Amino acid sequence: MHVLRRCQQALQVIITELAQQIVAEVIGTTLMKYSEVFTRLWPSVATIVCYCGAFYLLAQTMSNIPTGIAYAIWSGAGIILISG
Repeated sequence: MHVLRRCQQALQVIITELAQQIVAEVIGTTLMKYSEVFTRLWPSVATIVCYCGAFYLLAQTMSNIPTGIAYAIWSGAGIILISG
């Protein structure tokens, strides 16, 4: 029972990290439009911060699940949210 609970908690952490990195990537992509090719300071800074955060969280997640799975979920969900 304790092993199952630990597995559920670990999965919950992975899902939370994936969700956070997807949100950071979507916000960064949206802000990129407002940076006007990185000519406006604050939207450009926010874009860079969001992408750095997204890649940091992606790296954290990849320590727990295979790279291909993490990247597929991350990129797929990002594309769906940006195009929707």
